[in-house]
Amino acid sequence: MFFTVPLEARLEAVDKFLRQIWCECCGHLSAFRIDRNEFSKSRQLSVLAVGDKLIYEYDFGSTTEIMLTIVSEISRPKQRQKVRLLARNEPLLHVCNTCGVPATHMGGPWDNEFFCDKCVKKAEEEGYLLPIVNSPRSGECGYGGEEDKWTFDRQSFLV
Repeated sequence: MFFTVPLEARLEAVDKFLRQIWCECCGHLSAFRIDRNEFSKSRQLSVLAVGDKLIYEYDFGSTTEIMLTIVSEISRPKQRQKVRLLARNEPLLHVCNTCGVPATHMGGPWDNEFFCDKCVKKAEEEGYLLPIVNSPRSGECGYGGEEDKWTFDRQSFLV
């Protein structure tokens, strides 16, 4: 994923963005660090330099760790939103364990099963299911991507 953030913005804007697009499920704690040094979310991005690599950690129970790299400085016009999404990965394609069509849900009695909309009804009776979402938190702690306003609909691109 690539996104831009003004240098005068604070890490809390990046935290909010990452929670919305990839992480927020239950209001867990999060942190930014470089090596073992934790950075306050009130720090401005201007303290970072091109090439710096920050680790973003969300949820210290079933932790999701995201590596952020400062790629370059660019100019951009002032915008309402502090963080602007430039590019995003295409979601992984999972297939239904039962019938082989694209899956929409994961979980079930053994946690690593995938189900399509048709087959998910039977699976719901047997175990806990979550929607498959474009996030490193997919399948963790009830994450369902509810705040992700940048969702990708694979079905609209399939021929």
